[in-house]
Amino acid sequence: MPFAIETERVAHAPTRIPAAHVPARILGLAEHHFYLAAGLATAPLLAATPLLRTMGWFLASLTHETGHAATAWFFGMPAVPAIRLDGHAAAVHGGQVTVLVGVLALLLGTTVFRL
Repeated sequence: MPFAIETERVAHAPTRIPAAHVPARILGLAEHHFYLAAGLATAPLLAATPLLRTMGWFLASLTHETGHAATAWFFGMPAVPAIRLDGHAAAVHGGQVTVLVGVLALLLGTTVFRL
């Protein structure tokens, strides 16, 4: 070959091939099938029992309203999730605080700059 370029051969360490991922099994079922079956089995019980239904609503509402409160804090408005046991829930927040917005902008800018 007229244009062949000789290169030095370098010995490379053998590459390690990771072991295949083995899905977790619970009681003989794949993990995601077990959780689906557990949900299908317990959902009617939780829906039919008033006390458990109320507890489920309370936990779901608390999580939901905490999301609203976190979003308000992100935009500089102090907020707190408020839940009443008679079925009402809200995220109570105040007005936007300029100093809080500045601090959050500084933290966000610093985080982005470090990436």
